[in-house]
Formats: sequence, structure tokens, C-alpha cells
Amino acid sequence: MTGIFPYTSTLYEKEKPEDGYWAIMCADICSALGKHGEICEPLPLNKEFIKKYATAPYSITFNYTPELSTNEGSVWTNSTKKVILISLDHPSYLYDQIDQQLKKAPDLKQRFFGVMEEEHLYFMNSMGVPKEQCFLFPQAGPPPIQENIKPIAERSHDIVFLGRVHMPATHEAFIKQLNIKQPALSHALNAAFSKILQQIELSHRDVYSIIVEEIGKIDSSLHIKGTRTSAILTRGIDAHFRQVRRLNLLQQFENYPVNIVGIVAPEIIKRFPNFNFLGPKSFRESATLLNDTKILLNDTINLKSSLLMRFFYGTANGCIIASEINKYVLKEFKPEKEFLPISPRSFRHLELLEKCLSDSNFAQKIANNAMEKYKNSHLWEDRVLPLLKAIQR
Repeated sequence: MTGIFPYTSTLYEKEKPEDGYWAIMCADICSALGKHGEICEPLPLNKEFIKKYATAPYSITFNYTPELSTNEGSVWTNSTKKVILISLDHPSYLYDQIDQQLKKAPDLKQRFFGVMEEEHLYFMNSMGVPKEQCFLFPQAGPPPIQENIKPIAERSHDIVFLGRVHMPATHEAFIKQLNIKQPALSHALNAAFSKILQQIELSHRDVYSIIVEEIGKIDSSLHIKGTRTSAILTRGIDAHFRQVRRLNLLQQFENYPVNIVGIVAPEIIKRFPNFNFLGPKSFRESATLLNDTKILLNDTINLKSSLLMRFFYGTANGCIIASEINKYVLKEFKPEKEFLPISPRSFRHLELLEKCLSDSNFAQKIANNAMEKYKNSHLWEDRVLPLLKAIQR
């Protein structure tokens, strides 16, 4: 029997669901499972999915895709079937959905939770999710289609960045947005902010641990570890500092004609007159653009032991990746040989970027090195093995 894997649209209202990154990643993962003999069908989340769900032995879902209801209740929460819930972000963003599974699932042994990195397992454990129900599932990419990949010298776009860009709120405005009324929490957040701002390489677990630690220092009666309060604070601060870090990243390239693909705040457009703002594109359109791009900028968004799919899909399309560093990328890819490391402590990455733009042979060598490493270690075909074990349990 065939398992099912639903997807939804994720980017903006004009995007076709089948062209979004959920759908593309979903199809690529199903293809990878098929190479191991496991048949799983990618499906749009609609009424047709409900019909097939009735006979499917299991369902996989990304970020606990919005619930659908049947006569028997919620498709995932109330189901007696095996459900594998894969988080592509910090699980604090999905606290309520995880909590519902823990409280209402008819059989928790039929629930499995895939998370991107070890730091996320820490949070899941603090919520009370059994360790044996969790597995690591970092992102990866598809096999490259070599005959379609353009040489660096023939590419039209020098530098591209994919992602939303907003002007971060001021510290005072952000505290107001969180609607923190207890003086102890506000005081703790001030201390947490100071610590977070001092760290260049910051993980989700770091953000979470700093918040819990600082609140505990100020009022030991505020036991927030593993609670909804800690989840709300963690994801709020994490999202805020993503934008702070993203803005800091882009400022390093403000003198270059960077092409920005995504929804961008008007203040950002005014702030970077040298940038080209291409607007939002579906992930399928972005992949086509990447095959005509020399250098793709990548931020780590507070990930420490994993990377987002754009790093891998950019590499699969023959781009050179200029990336913020974390322990994962330094372990998996050789700096200056297989990617361009971005560090605010040095201007070395700008020197390398200039050389890549002026010397196509030098640039092509880096792209080729990265492609070899990618093909050998970072395809979905290798990454799905823990998922396959969860399916077969």
C-alpha cells in the first residue's frame, strides 16, 4: 500500500501549490523513498487527499500541515494511523500542534517527529516527547541534472538572495509586540537580548537556553522550561533576530547589485539602492533562476547543526554558495574550496566574491568541488534513511 505526503502553498497567493518549496521538497523526498523501495505519493492538501487517506497505511506531513477534518475528527490529531510529523523549523513554532498530539493522539506510539538538528531534540524532550519517537531529519537536495547546468561563465546574475526581508523592530517596539506585562519577564528579556546580540553563531537552542536561564535568575518561581510561555518567547525572539542577522548580512553586500527574490519591506528597498528587487517567485521559478546565478547568498537563520534547502538546491543548480558559517557547514563543506564563508569579523569573503566574479575558472572550480561533495553526501536519497525507519516501525 502507498503512503501519502500532503503539501500546501507556502509563499504568496499567486503561487501554484505544486510550484512551492513544500511541493518540490515533498516530491523529491518521495522520489528518494522510492529508490529504497518505499512508495509514498505527494498530494495537494484537498478533498482528494482525504479520500486517499482513508486507505493509506501512514501519512507524512511538513510542519504539521494545517489540520483537515473528517467524520472521525482531525486527520492527524485523532487518527489511529501512523503519522510522521516533520518540522522544518524550530519546534517552538509548533508548540500547540505538538501539545495536541501529546494530549489527544489515540496512540502516541503511532506518532513520530522528525526535527532538523540535535538542538531541536532538546526542546522536544523538554516538552515530554519520548526520545524514541523523535529522529533527526536535516534538509538535503535532489540529484543534479548535469546536462542542464550552465557553466559559471555563461550565467547572467552575479549574486542572488532568496528570502523575505523586513526591517527589524527596535528593541522597545519588539518588547511591546510581545505584550510582556510582568516586570520580571521584561527584565529577563533585556538581559537575554544583550547576550544574544553578543553572539555571532547562535542556534535555536542557544536562544531557548538564554531565555530560560535569564528568566530563572530573576524569578525562580517562573518555571517556563518546556511550557507554552517559553515557546512563545523563543519563537518571537528567534524570529526577531533572524531579521536582525539577515539585515546585517545584506549590509555587507550593499555595494553590489544583489538580486533579492522575495517579499521585501519598502524601508529595505530604500535602504539598498544598489539592489535589484525581483519580487516573490515560486520555488520552481527560483530554481530556474539559480541555474543562471553565479553566487547565492545564504543565511543560517539561527541553525547550528543543519542548513536550509536553498543551500543544497543552489548547489544542485551549480551555484557558488556564499554562506554564514555554523558548525555544520564548516564540518560538511571546505571553506574557500567548496563555499565562500561569510564572517563579519573579516572582509575575506568580499575578496573571494570579487575573484569569483572576475575569474570564471576560479569560480567554476569552487562550484565543481561543492557539486562533488553534495552528490556524495547531501542528497535526499541518503537523508531519508531515518524517515524510512520510522515508516517501517
